[in-house]
Amino acid sequence: SRIRGLATITVIVLLAVGAYTAARWALDNSFYVGTDASGRVTIYRGIPEKIAGLNLARVERQTKLAIDDLPPGRRDAVKEGMKVESLHQAETTIFNLEDLAQKFKDQTAKDRKA
Repeated sequence: SRIRGLATITVIVLLAVGAYTAARWALDNSFYVGTDASGRVTIYRGIPEKIAGLNLARVERQTKLAIDDLPPGRRDAVKEGMKVESLHQAETTIFNLEDLAQKFKDQTAKDRKA
């Protein structure tokens, strides 16, 4: 009976360790593009959602791009967190957002001259 109890506890501990390891691996291999507290577009490792009030992401790379540099129609998606499949895809997303911001800036300047 004592051995059965010890075996049960061992199985529970192993399952908990396995679940934690799987969750850590999933978070370490998840990326999204969002904004930081200062409004800078940032690449995060993790997920944008909070679980039980816990932040499950950390900054991977902050850019010089400000959220206000983007067209208004794109800002909400970035603020909510744009999930991507890899760090490479996050970098590509940043490149595309920087290009979009430049076009928005150019169009805004052109509209002011007209």
